[in-house]
Amino acid sequence: MRLPLELIGRKRISAITKQDLAAVLRHQQEVRVVLAGGRVQTDRPVSMATVCGRMRGLYTVLRWALDRGFVDSLPSLPKLPTAEYEQLEPPTPEEVNRILRYASPHIQRVVIIGAKLGVRIGPSELFKLRWEHVDLERGIVRVQAAKKNRKEPWREVPIMGSLLQQFREWRLEDKMLGMEYLIHYQGKPVQSIGSAWHQALLRAGIHRRIRPYDLRHAFATDALAAGQDVGTVAKLMGHRSAQMVLQHYQHVATEQKKEAVEALPAIDLGALQYAQPGMPKKEGAMLQ
Repeated sequence: MRLPLELIGRKRISAITKQDLAAVLRHQQEVRVVLAGGRVQTDRPVSMATVCGRMRGLYTVLRWALDRGFVDSLPSLPKLPTAEYEQLEPPTPEEVNRILRYASPHIQRVVIIGAKLGVRIGPSELFKLRWEHVDLERGIVRVQAAKKNRKEPWREVPIMGSLLQQFREWRLEDKMLGMEYLIHYQGKPVQSIGSAWHQALLRAGIHRRIRPYDLRHAFATDALAAGQDVGTVAKLMGHRSAQMVLQHYQHVATEQKKEAVEALPAIDLGALQYAQPGMPKKEGAMLQ
């Protein structure tokens, strides 16, 4: 909400016009991404999905004000453009291992939990995960779901058997430090890992764009490629419907696509030796 509110300025809700909202929308469509230090990256505009998400948030606030009686009416809301979500290729298993090899300890935890448990990377889920949510006896993590799925505020995600010992070692380390959060740095819980993440990519020799959140995409990709059904993957990831997985997370590798094609019933190519009625025979004939 920060950017839309800054663009509107300190104005009474009842004084906001359709022209104000259209100006907010137009400004965001024209704005370029501003990097650290004020440098502007002019080759990549703000994604339309981001613009639409911000505007929907603003519209929700305005409708909330109307429902609560703070205003008697709302201006006509400008129609939002179609949001085309960016389809980024998730990190491959080889890239995940390379990042893991060169990452600092707290980023290593992010890599493992993101890629192998499918937890949302960031303050909505992963960064607020505490050891009280981890049951090492049962081998599960009880994830407090992001607010977008209010019907299922918690979900249980199993820990891979091969990772249980690593979790036990982390637990012992953190118990000695008196740290209750799984992801921490220099004795404090973290809210952002941008700098440490990019440093890990550079040290790993990975120059293509990979976001921390793409570890979650890798979880879905690998699970689907291994033959797991979409509904189960959606439940593990905390989605309300399997459609979300199909729309945003299904990046099936080329080999799996080849396997799907090869699994089709064989076709009788011998039928090509016979011409259709009225057509010249194949031998020596040129079909025009």
